[in-house]
Order: sequence, then C-alpha cells, then structure tokens
Amino acid sequence: MSNDTNAKPTPSGVDFGEGASAMHIKGLIRNLQSEKSVHDTKFADNPLHNDCLKRFDQVLLQLQDELAKLLAETA
Repeated sequence: MSNDTNAKPTPSGVDFGEGASAMHIKGLIRNLQSEKSVHDTKFADNPLHNDCLKRFDQVLLQLQDELAKLLAETA
C-alpha cells in the first residue's frame, strides 16, 4: 500500500482499484441485482437483514455512477 499524498480521492467514495473496467462494474451490478432479487426470500426470517435492500440500492447507485463516469472518460 502506498502512502502517496498526491493520490486523487475517488469522488464517489468507492475505490475500485486500478484497472477497474466498465465490464467489471457491469458484472458487479448484475450480480448485486440478482442477489437483491432473492434477498428477502433467502433471509426473510433473519432480523439482521431488515435494512439490506436499502444498502443494496445505495451500492447499486454508487456503481452506476462510477460506471457512468468511466464511460464518459472513455467516450
């Protein structure tokens, strides 16, 4: 891990690391949407998972924003 004081912070607050590609982010979005669609069924009886859908939505929005930025940079 470097201690580079000149490194730019990630605007979205999500660090995908170097080399993150649009294809990778699209895959993450698909996987999260798939998990979200079955989450309530899988964890219906577990009160620890009551707020998960809200967190899924937050992460999906961050990923979609990051994807849009990446695609705009490469356009």
